[in-house]
Amino acid sequence: PDQSCSNPPHVRRTSTIGATEAGATRQNPVEVGDVGSYGDWDLHVLDFSQTADLVHVRIEVAFTGSDDETAGDLDVLKFCLAGSEHRLYLNSTDTSSEDGPSPVFGSTEDDEQVLDGWLTFGDISDDDDDFVLAVREAASILSRDAGFMYFQLESDVEIQSDRSNVRRPTEAGTDIESPVPLGEAAVTSAFQISIAESYIGSEAAELLNETSFFNPAPRDGKTFFLFKVRVTNTARGNSPASISSTQFSTDGFIEAVSTLIAGSIGSEAGGSELTQGAAANPFLELPGDTLEVTLYQGGSTKGWVLLEVDEETTPLVIYDPRLGTGIDPDEDRRYFRLAAEPSSDENDEESSSDSPPAGQSSGT
Repeated sequence: PDQSCSNPPHVRRTSTIGATEAGATRQNPVEVGDVGSYGDWDLHVLDFSQTADLVHVRIEVAFTGSDDETAGDLDVLKFCLAGSEHRLYLNSTDTSSEDGPSPVFGSTEDDEQVLDGWLTFGDISDDDDDFVLAVREAASILSRDAGFMYFQLESDVEIQSDRSNVRRPTEAGTDIESPVPLGEAAVTSAFQISIAESYIGSEAAELLNETSFFNPAPRDGKTFFLFKVRVTNTARGNSPASISSTQFSTDGFIEAVSTLIAGSIGSEAGGSELTQGAAANPFLELPGDTLEVTLYQGGSTKGWVLLEVDEETTPLVIYDPRLGTGIDPDEDRRYFRLAAEPSSDENDEESSSDSPPAGQSSGT
C-alpha cells in the first residue's frame, strides 16, 4: 500500500487474532469460565473483585510449550484492564494472597508449569464500572505489532463500542503559520485535540501557587505555559492509542524540549528546561491530573501540561506523538495557539491609536 495509508507508530494495527475469535476485541472477550490460548500459555480467570478505586483479578496460567522450552515470556507488565469508558489501564501490580501465590508468571527458578495469583489495578476512573482483562504480546503498547487478547471478568458485562466520534484527520493546525485557535480542535489520525484552558506567565505561576505553595516559581528569565488539553480518540478500529504531556513542546525540536510533570521530571535541555526547584521538589502539583492516558475509540479525557520556557517565547505549542523518540516529526504534528487572538474591535482601536486624527495627514 501507499506509505500514506500505513499506520503511524503510535496507533496499533488490529490484533493478529482473527476478529471473530473469542478474545479478539473488548466486545468479544473470552467468556468467564473458558480458557484462552495466548502464545505458549493457557489463561483462565478464576476470580474478580472491585473496591472504590481498585480492581483485583485472580488468574491461572498454564505453560503449554514443550518441556525443553523456557516458560518466561508472560509477566505482570503484560496485563492491562480495559474499561467501558474506553480507557486502557496499564499500572497492574502483583499482590500476595491467601488464595494463591503472587503471579510471577514464567519464573525460571522452578519447574512450575501452572501458576495462579492476583493482579491489582489502581487509579481507576470514577466513571468506569465495567472491565475486561487485556493481555498484550509486546511489552509496549506503542509497538505496531502488539496484539491484545481480552477476557471477561463478569458474565453479565458487555463493553459497547462507540463509533459516534469517528473522524478523518483534518489539516487544521498542520501549518505553524496557522495554528489552531484556543478552544478549537485539531483532528489527527488518532485523536481530536483542543486546548481547553491556558495560563501564561504570572497567571500560570499564580494558579500553581494556589494549587500548592510547595510548587516552585520559574527561574530567572523563564516563564510558565500551563494549559489543559481536551482529547478524544476518534480513530477507526479497536486499537488503543496513547497521548501524554511529554508529546507537547514549545519549539518542536526534540533535543530542546522538556515538560514538567507532577511527581517526576523529564530530560533537561536548552529551550524549555525544567525548573531547578521542580527537579528537587517531589511535591509538585498541577490543578488536576497530568495528561497521560491510553484511550480506545470513543474515549475522552482532559489533562494538564506544564512547560517552562524563555520569557520571550511565543504562546504557541506543538503536539507531536514522536516527540522525544528520536524519530522524525510525525504527520500528526499539530500547532496550537495558547492566547486568544485580539478581537476585531481591539484591532481597530490599536489601528486608530496609531493613525492621525481625522482631517490630518501623518506628515503634519
